[in-house]
Order: sequence, then C-alpha cells, then structure tokens
Amino acid sequence: MAGPTPIAAQRSTRIAALVVLILAGSVLMVLQWISIRHEHVADAQAQAHVMADGAAAAVVVADRRAAHGALGRLGDVSHVRRAHVTNQRGQIVASYPEASMPANQEHACRWDCIVVSAPIFFRDTKVGAIEMQLDMQRAYTRLASLAVTFIIASLAAYLLSLPLLRRMRERMRKAEDQLQYLAHYDVVTGLHNRNAFSTHLKDCRDRQQPLVLIQLALDRCKDVNDKLGHHGGDQLLRQAGHRIAQTLPDTARLFRLGGDEFAVVLTGPVATEEVVVLAEMILARFIQPFTVDGISLGVTASAGLSRWPNDADRLDTLAANADTAMYSAKREGRNRLVVFSPSLQAAQLTRISIRDALRLAIAKKQLALHFQPQVCAQSGQLLGAEALLRWTHPELGTVPPSTFIPIAEEGPLIIELGRWVIGEACRQIAAWHAQGSGYLRVAVNLSVRQTRDEALPSYI
Repeated sequence: MAGPTPIAAQRSTRIAALVVLILAGSVLMVLQWISIRHEHVADAQAQAHVMADGAAAAVVVADRRAAHGALGRLGDVSHVRRAHVTNQRGQIVASYPEASMPANQEHACRWDCIVVSAPIFFRDTKVGAIEMQLDMQRAYTRLASLAVTFIIASLAAYLLSLPLLRRMRERMRKAEDQLQYLAHYDVVTGLHNRNAFSTHLKDCRDRQQPLVLIQLALDRCKDVNDKLGHHGGDQLLRQAGHRIAQTLPDTARLFRLGGDEFAVVLTGPVATEEVVVLAEMILARFIQPFTVDGISLGVTASAGLSRWPNDADRLDTLAANADTAMYSAKREGRNRLVVFSPSLQAAQLTRISIRDALRLAIAKKQLALHFQPQVCAQSGQLLGAEALLRWTHPELGTVPPSTFIPIAEEGPLIIELGRWVIGEACRQIAAWHAQGSGYLRVAVNLSVRQTRDEALPSYI
C-alpha cells in the first residue's frame, strides 16, 4: 500500500498542530477562568466582611439609614450589581442601590453574575447577613482579552514555526532517502547490495522465474589492500564493478555482496552454454590491468555458476552452491569459471571434514615426522635430513600430504601445523644429540602463509 503523498502529509501535520493549539488554548482558558473567578470572589468576600463589620451596630438597632450608609461605599465598585443587608429574621434592613428589590424577587444569577455573602456578628452573636450580586462582565472582558492575546501569540508562533517545520520535514525526507539508499545500495561501488540481492531472488522465486547466479570474487584483493590501503581497494572495487556492468546484457542484474565478491543474476530460461560464454566474457575483462593511484595492477577474478531450481530448491542453497563453485575455481588456479555440480558439494564436505579432523589430529598426536636422510654422494656421510609430515587417521587411514596440506593452507590452521612440525623437529634434533649423533641439520618445509607470520622468527 502506498504511503501518504508529501502534500497530504504536510496538510495532516498542519491540522494536527492547529488541533493541539486549540486544545492547549481551551485548557489554558478554563484554567484562567477559574483563576479570575476565584480572584473576583475572594475580593468580594473580603469586601463583604468589611461591610458586615460596619453594619453590625445598625442591624442591631434597626437603623436603616446607618445600614444604607455602610452599603453606600459600593458606589465606587463597578462590578457589584446589588447588595442587601438582612437581620437575623431575614428581613431586609438596607439595599444597594436603594431602589433594588428584595433578593427573593430578583432574577437568579446564571452565567452573567455570582452571589457572595458574609455573616454579620455583634459581640460574637450573628445578627444578620450581607449578600452581594457581582457582575462578571469585567471578568469575561479580561478572559476575552487573554484569549485574543493567546490566539495572536499562537498564530504568530505557528506562522514562525512553518519554515522550521518545512526544514525539519526536508531533513527527515533526506534522511529517509539516505536510509533507503543504504538499505539497497553499496556505498563504495553504487551497485545494489546484498539486501537488494536477497530481495531480488525472493521476487523471482515468487514469480516462479528460473534463475542463473554467477558469483565472482577478485583474486588476491587483500594484497591490494595491504599495498595501497582500503582507499586503493575501494577504487579497485569500483573499477571492477564498472567493467562487469559493461559486459552484462539488459536482462542481468549486478550486485556487490560485500568484500571482494560480486553477483550477477539472470532470469528466465537461459541456456547454460550462453551463461558460460557471458561469464568468460566477464573474466576476459580482467585481462587488462587496473590503474589505481597511478599504479598498474594485474587482478583477475574467479567465478562460480549455479542455477535455480536445477541445482537447488532453496535460494540460500543456490547462493551456497555458487559460492562452492567459485572457491573451487580459486583452488584450481584462479582466473576461471566453475559450474556447480553435486560432486563439488561432496568434495567441499570432504574438505571440511578433513580440516576439522586435522585440527583434532594435532591434539590427539595422530601426526608424525618422517626424516629423509641427506647423504654425501662421495663419502656416504650423513649430512642432515628433511622432515616430512605424515598423518595416520584412525578411520581414514594414511592421509597423503597432498590432500591435507592444501586444505590447511586455506586458513590459519597451517600456522598451527607448521609450529608443531618445527617443535617436533627440534625435539628430534635434541634427542639425536643426546644419543651422541651430534647436531644434524634438519630441513623443514614452510608454506607461503607461514613466511608471512610475524611471530615465526621469535617462535623458532
């Protein structure tokens, strides 16, 4: 479902702001009215008590003239409509103004007035009461003035806030656009990212469209990062993505999955031979060296190909199969394409099993060194020996070095394995010396990954 349009969103925001202002103003006016009314009643109550004290003696002696005199001071108070002084029997002794009718014959107060009263005491004995009817017109005028002031201030604040709201909306829109971009595009190459890749595969699956996935990885990209830094590596990735994109037909989609890996997705019924030709054309674009910061770099790529639903019934299996084929291409010498087959998956499982078993073999002492003697051809004198690593697995039997050494060299396991060989060779040299054979020279083979181990000299 589509979201609201920007114009509708702005209109809704403005209406919401106006509603909030109206509600806030209404609450404020109610609170102000309560405060103003309380203030008027308190003033009238205080005035009524003062006049009650002045009229006490007049009420006791029924002196109407004196009682009228006590009420006469109300002439200076504009908000008092009328007032009455009554005795203990409820009889009116005096009224203000003098022509006003008794309280029980006047119209009752509604919204336009309120009534306050105060008892009249003479020597601690209640002798009567004074009752005043207050006109609330002045209070309403004051409230109306506050309301007008609030409306003017609110409208001014609202009008002044409109530019700010527009800037905030613009910043939010830009932030949302940026987040949307980051969610679907790679910031280094500008290509669609892994999230967009997964979404595209799911959309094709939902439409029941056949898929062909070509997964590529640059060969030895880490060497470029080590030599030129990540800035140089990013330039290489951008150039590689550009070359791949130039080779693709309009029906193909290109993604950067992360690191040095790219993915090409083709939809619809496409023959495997056509896809193989396309993949080889992509790899051919890497023949020409890349230029990064004025330095010419010869970088190749390895690719793996897998199809859905031919090779997999699930999308994650499709990606895993293409990944397996791609790493098989790397092991076979790089700069080539490998099409996925079930045998590759079986070989991959075997490699994982051998790698895990080899890691346990070091701790369980399943490894052994065989020493091939080095003898002088003329004198027959023993000059030294070459240490050769052998592995006997309790279930697999003798595992050839040509099988487990390449697997160990794929990761840091070769470092641990090499240190075991060096340590075992040194222990054997010490044992031969203790037996009186002197110090024999023993050669130990090192892999390229071991030579990059900075801790190797100190370990030796």
